[in-house]
Amino acid sequence: RHSLQGVLGRAALALAVTVSLPYNCFMPRQGLMYLVYTCFPSKSENKTFDNVLHYISTAGIAVSVVVLALLVNDLGATFEIIGGVSACTIAYIIPPLLNLKLSPGWFTTNKIASVIVLMCGLFIFCGSLGATIYRIVTQGS
Repeated sequence: RHSLQGVLGRAALALAVTVSLPYNCFMPRQGLMYLVYTCFPSKSENKTFDNVLHYISTAGIAVSVVVLALLVNDLGATFEIIGGVSACTIAYIIPPLLNLKLSPGWFTTNKIASVIVLMCGLFIFCGSLGATIYRIVTQGS
């Protein structure tokens, strides 16, 4: 239990988590800052406000991640939700949307096929998420 390898492994894991925290907070913080600056545009060049917002958003993201981690009981259901949402979005929703946006023309066979794939992707997305949520709710009661 208190072997040298175990202590070194725990120390390495703690160091890896500590060092990776700023990288893990970068994308959510950028999205949050973009949302704040889009909804509430600022005319002034106030660096203090930017720094305070930066630290508050980083702390809020870190605290929310810890709270969510403490609330999760079933890691398998979490992976099902993440897998269903990300796989459907990456494979079936984003490519047709990009094709619809970037393709010239109005009613072409390419755009009709993109709409069909998009509708199927949204159906699979809702079905996967709904089945997972149904399983969680019926299993919990």
